[in-house]
Amino acid sequence: MGLCVGIALVTNRETIELSAAHASYIINRAKDYGILLSTDGPLNNVIKLKPPIVFTNENADSVLHVLDRILTEDYLQI
Repeated sequence: MGLCVGIALVTNRETIELSAAHASYIINRAKDYGILLSTDGPLNNVIKLKPPIVFTNENADSVLHVLDRILTEDYLQI
């Protein structure tokens, strides 16, 4: 019992060009904020979040705030 969320990253919505480099960057930056994520999928372009069962709404807000901050960094602007 628990939660598992996968976020597939693509650099082009029309061609569905997958982006393992971006996924790797995001999970490594999240570690700087104390958030552990991993990659999954055949090409490692899926960010996987598997929080513990005691994950609260406040924890979710913190993760979303950090992801929002990381997703606006210059590295991710293509």
